[in-house]
Amino acid sequence: MADRFDVSEVLLRLESDEFGLSSGEESDFEGEEIHGYLPVLFGGAVSDIGDADPLTTALSDSAHESDDDTASEHSAVLLQGKNKYSSSANPCLSHISLADDIDTAASPRSGSVSDDDDDSARSRSEGCSESSDRSVAVPSPRGRRGRPSRGRCSRDRGRGRGRGRGRGRGSGRGRGRGRGGNTASRSSDGLTDRQRKVFVEGWKKQENSFTTFSFSGGTPGPVTPSTGESCCACFERFFTSEVWDLLVGETNRFATQCRSTISSPRARPWHDVDVVEMRAYIGVLMAMGICKLPELSMYWSSTHPLITPNLRNVMSLVRFQQLWRYFHLNNSDTQVARGQPGLVSPKLEAEYHPHEHVSIDEAMIKFKGRLSFKQYMKAKPTKWGIKVFVLSDATNGYVCRFQVYTGKNSIIGSSTNEHGLCTSSVLSLMDGLEHKAHKLFVDNYYTSPVLFLTLYDKNTQACGTARCNRKYYPRELSVKDSGQQRGWYDYRSSPPLLACVWKDRRMINFLSTMHKAEGSTTIPRTVVLDGQVTREDVSCPPLLPDYQTYMRGVDRGDQLIGYYSVARRSKKWWKRVFSYVVEVAALNGYIIYKCGLSSSESRRYNYLKYRVSLAEELIGSFSSRPLGTGRPRSLDHQQILRLDVTKGHLPVVESKVHQCVVCNKIRDVRKLTRTEMRHETKIMCSVCDVNLCLTRDRNCYNKYHTLVTYWL
Repeated sequence: MADRFDVSEVLLRLESDEFGLSSGEESDFEGEEIHGYLPVLFGGAVSDIGDADPLTTALSDSAHESDDDTASEHSAVLLQGKNKYSSSANPCLSHISLADDIDTAASPRSGSVSDDDDDSARSRSEGCSESSDRSVAVPSPRGRRGRPSRGRCSRDRGRGRGRGRGRGRGSGRGRGRGRGGNTASRSSDGLTDRQRKVFVEGWKKQENSFTTFSFSGGTPGPVTPSTGESCCACFERFFTSEVWDLLVGETNRFATQCRSTISSPRARPWHDVDVVEMRAYIGVLMAMGICKLPELSMYWSSTHPLITPNLRNVMSLVRFQQLWRYFHLNNSDTQVARGQPGLVSPKLEAEYHPHEHVSIDEAMIKFKGRLSFKQYMKAKPTKWGIKVFVLSDATNGYVCRFQVYTGKNSIIGSSTNEHGLCTSSVLSLMDGLEHKAHKLFVDNYYTSPVLFLTLYDKNTQACGTARCNRKYYPRELSVKDSGQQRGWYDYRSSPPLLACVWKDRRMINFLSTMHKAEGSTTIPRTVVLDGQVTREDVSCPPLLPDYQTYMRGVDRGDQLIGYYSVARRSKKWWKRVFSYVVEVAALNGYIIYKCGLSSSESRRYNYLKYRVSLAEELIGSFSSRPLGTGRPRSLDHQQILRLDVTKGHLPVVESKVHQCVVCNKIRDVRKLTRTEMRHETKIMCSVCDVNLCLTRDRNCYNKYHTLVTYWL
């Protein structure tokens, strides 16, 4: 550059006080002008520390140095350390360190840096403070991987700004881990007087006192009684006609958009789907979830061990693949903004009143494809996937609400900047359930004194395991396992909060606003003594039995959902989310359906029976198999005779047994062995003169006289 400023010239003029700043005279080079040259000299930007101009401060400090100081000593005032970019042609540069750990956002380089990287880089750079608290930090070019290399700190750390891990230990701004901090900033913590009294001043070893609120959430169970409703009717409380119309309309639209660009004459024809076929398509998916096969084509196989004739009669493999390919939920030309209310989610809470005890936990939707908000949770059975915050009825696992996590700003109805993700997710899910005296159970991911006190002020009591390093949690309960007996526990109370630690196989911390501290409570545990496995009662805090009983609501629902999932492998993440919505609707429909049964019927009725009935009712009598275009096949005399209901087909009992003609035909079509599907009967038709099964389990007599193809 023509106007490039030489470093040695600047430093020599600084030493000779040529600028005249120390004597109060005006300078030819003002601080701002020199400030503007520094990026050109060092290839970076300047980070101002303090209100005064850094170069002006350095110049005024240099006026008090001795006259024998060299220019290199003045350069050490600006930036200390060893520069790896030093040059023998300019000896002054050997004493100037390019501050590697400066905030890269101030650099003239293009690109952006996240807030976390920006804060960490700034804290590291300011930790390397100079002998004066007014210093200049200059960035260096980044390394190979785009990360700044760590610079060398100053040898004198007397009065720096404490923002790293203890660097700059004098008076200054404290933003590290409590070292070199400012006592005034700690006192202004943003807490109210009541919160400060509870969190800071109130923790003592005393009995907990709290108000027990009266539950006012309505009669638990379905809003509308489900007595006499079918399985499909309970499912369609959530999958309403509006949902079916949306699926049909968007699928047809997307198929039209995609096929408008296809010009191949070999492309298979497409006809629009209707509501009946869409219901059958979802029913086929549910049937596949019950009978799992490793490949899709196996469901339409005609070989002996894999034959599934019912699915083959509902739709062909080609038609199923077309529906799977063009299945869509939204117009691709007009994307809906995130956070909009859905069609199924509002129905979950509108159709059901939860019990007094509810629980919140995370659920995982399995997905391993490319996705920005894909999560990894090592403690979950499904470790990779999409995280969902779920509010469930702790009694039966009914899913009242759920929110898909798509980032820290995805929580609806609450500010993550104000409360944090954990607290915001709980407050968002509990929105509308406050002041009804619900009792909430959560795990240690959500538990915090701030959250529990906030819920208590809204007439909602809470209980859960806790992390001992949570903010405002009593530090006296951060106890390490040092040989305590199993069943030992200690507690601290700051009404209405109760914190306790209990030794099971390891130390477990709890927090509650609904339990007392003292009480003789035991819980059975498995103990191995001298190689013998025995069960014995172990003392525990009074809150533990309630926590074990009511915390499993979300896990109970996830367990049922995982048995017969309709999800299939796909690169589109939203199809996995849609499968989860279908599973939630089926689970809630099952719980509502059981509410309409008697107690004895409810005990015998399980989820598998409900899923089978639901799949049958969704499919119904639908069949998309193409009809023949030629002359219809003529029926022989025997077929005309057996299908003629006017002939008076009456069953008679013979003295000898013979094989059933329907079972024999099925065995021949399916190519079974002689021992399979071999049934003998004494029942014979008086008109057709054939033997047919007529029992409680098999009614071949009805099939033979009503169906043309009775063997399918």
